[in-house]
Amino acid sequence: MQNLAPPEGWNIWIGSYVGTDWRELGIYQHLGKLAVPSINHDATIEHNLQLTIIGMGHLLFLVINSSWSRIWDILDRMGSPNSLGLARIWPIREPMISWPRPFSLNDRDAQYFATYLARVLQQPV
Repeated sequence: MQNLAPPEGWNIWIGSYVGTDWRELGIYQHLGKLAVPSINHDATIEHNLQLTIIGMGHLLFLVINSSWSRIWDILDRMGSPNSLGLARIWPIREPMISWPRPFSLNDRDAQYFATYLARVLQQPV
């Protein structure tokens, strides 16, 4: 809040949406904790994990955050939201943020993202 930016570990994508289920400010949130084995195998280290989808008119937001930095490698192996038609708007990686390519997400696509973390959590660490 003091920096007027999302905290570290937050990633935000947007996409064009043509469905109806999420059009009237649909919100879905999935929260969890990851128990990751430590390097010395003595104990586990807990990390937070959150996915939020917000649908608003013809716009769909996908927000994923985690305190575990290796989660992004797993997401990339599964096919990142960028490769699935969404445009990353945070963290900023390019000098200019472009509107998502002319691919419109439908209700089936939105449901895919709502269950995204369930598939991520089934991946080997």
